[in-house]
Parts: sequence; C-alpha cells; structure tokens
Amino acid sequence: MYQKDYILRLIEEFGRFLRIILRLKNEQQFEAASLQLNEAAEKLLQVNLDELVKDPGNMEQIILVRAFNPDQSDILADLLFLRAEILLETGQKITATRLFEMAKHFLEQNQEKSKTYSLDRIEKIRNIELFLKDLRIE
Repeated sequence: MYQKDYILRLIEEFGRFLRIILRLKNEQQFEAASLQLNEAAEKLLQVNLDELVKDPGNMEQIILVRAFNPDQSDILADLLFLRAEILLETGQKITATRLFEMAKHFLEQNQEKSKTYSLDRIEKIRNIELFLKDLRIE
C-alpha cells in the first residue's frame, strides 16, 4: 500500500513540474525550463541532471546506486527527453542527441524488464527514434 501511495505522489509531483516546464518551454524561457528540470530531477529522483548531461558515463552508476523502479526510470527518461528538446532549441545538437539516446536507453530497458506492455513507452521510443533520425540527416 505504501509503495502505491509513494508512486502516486511521485507521478502527481511530476505532473506539476511537467506543466511548469512545458509552459516555460513553450514561452521559449529555456533557462527557466532547464532550472525546473534540474529541480524536478533533484526532488523526485535525487539526481543532478546537469551532472548527467556533462558526464553521461555516470548514468549507469547512478541508476545502479539509486535502484530506480520503472516509474522513476520513466520519469528520468522524460526529463532527459525534455532537456534534449531544450538543448536542440538552443542549438546544442550534439548534447541533445546524446540525451535523446540516454532517454531511449532507459525506456527500452524498462520495456524489456516490465511485466506489462506499455503502449505509451513504445510511442515515446518511436518518437525519440524519429528525433534521432532527423538529427542524423541534418
């Protein structure tokens, strides 16, 4: 019961952050949106998103130490995806590509480990693949 309550609170909190981040992104306030992404990662996952962006090699170590459940891992993938979109908007194509790949990795890993089929996760993976394909064409 406690686990379900925790997951529900986590998802509700993520939803609140997501609304703010998307509003800021749509208003092209990329710096403020990035700060909100960092705050969400710290508060929800105890992960420093900037450190992941700077050194993606730490990703696996962080995940192993934190022992994320699938919901947390999906949230991290969503945060990485949003950060990648912001980086792409600000002309940082190489870093954005790396973050799209990281987000895809988390989603694929969750899909393999999950006992239930997630159409939402499959759709996110496909969207990231399209982003990556477009980035490689440019």
